[in-house]
Amino acid sequence: METGALRSPPRLLERLVFYAIPPAAREAVAGDLCELYRSPLQYLLSAARTLPFVIASQMRRSANPPVLVIQASIIFLLLGGFSGHARLSSLAGDAAITLLLIFLLLLASVYRNGAAPSAKWVILEALLVSAVVLGYARGILFDLRASHRLGPDQAAWLLFIWLILPFGMPVVGGLRAAMVLARERWHDPFAPSMSLAGIAAAYDDFAARVRRRNRIDMVLLLGLTALSGLTLLFFPLHRTALGWTILYPVAAVYLFLHGAAQARPHQVDFPSLREICRREIRRQYQLRSFLLWLLPAPLFPFFSHAAPASAVLAGIGLTFLCFLIAAADREQGAHAGALTQSLAQMRERRPV
Repeated sequence: METGALRSPPRLLERLVFYAIPPAAREAVAGDLCELYRSPLQYLLSAARTLPFVIASQMRRSANPPVLVIQASIIFLLLGGFSGHARLSSLAGDAAITLLLIFLLLLASVYRNGAAPSAKWVILEALLVSAVVLGYARGILFDLRASHRLGPDQAAWLLFIWLILPFGMPVVGGLRAAMVLARERWHDPFAPSMSLAGIAAAYDDFAARVRRRNRIDMVLLLGLTALSGLTLLFFPLHRTALGWTILYPVAAVYLFLHGAAQARPHQVDFPSLREICRREIRRQYQLRSFLLWLLPAPLFPFFSHAAPASAVLAGIGLTFLCFLIAAADREQGAHAGALTQSLAQMRERRPV
């Protein structure tokens, strides 16, 4: 009986299943599967039955629906889905591709461990994105040149792809590196051991910073609303840009009504206050993530409607912009994850 109880799956098979489990549930699910181990086939079948539910659960927890709507709209826009002359079959294909890409984005977010990426990975990521964009731009512009669609500015475009674009790549890398350096200013107010009064003071400080940030964001959103209104008087706006612009005042009103952190109850015990902190940090991160994607969203339709040669330049700018927004969003998520992890490990320090 004891020998049977100590049986475990083959090492390689165990590692493969272990890394197929999302990091947030990895230890618990892997432990349960090992306890139920009878044979390699039974172990694989148990993992195959369990994994879809675990992945779906983690997707639901990590999903930020407003951000997903904006990301799906951007992808659908770039595929030409919002053009007025698109056929129904083409729209269905664009919608299917959009849903697939959103699913892959959700899947990638589930398998990220929530920690901030290392400096080495950040550099590699920026170089890879820049190299792909550079290769794509050169290929497209050479095809346009071969088909005589570049127009009279062939020399300017060749100068752009051989000189200006390669020297512009370090700018993207520098901006990404600046986000890494900004981590040094991260403030973690939660110590491994705190008293009830200490965590209450830390939460009050967090709520005050949220109020200040909300006021700044509301002024910015209302200013962009006024600017968009002035622009509409002189230039016709794409209907997609107009739709996203309408969200500016809506977001400002939401911040005013619901953006503040939950008021701290006067009579609360340590575990309840710690849970309030964790929930509010998560909610504020989701709100900031939405604003981060919303603020530049009205610019995206202008990138998608251009002449063939200019569309290449617009595509380059849009790719780099989305890369930087996603990187900033990931850094914010890593900070929120670090704070919630500090709260999970925190123990109450009782007065002596």
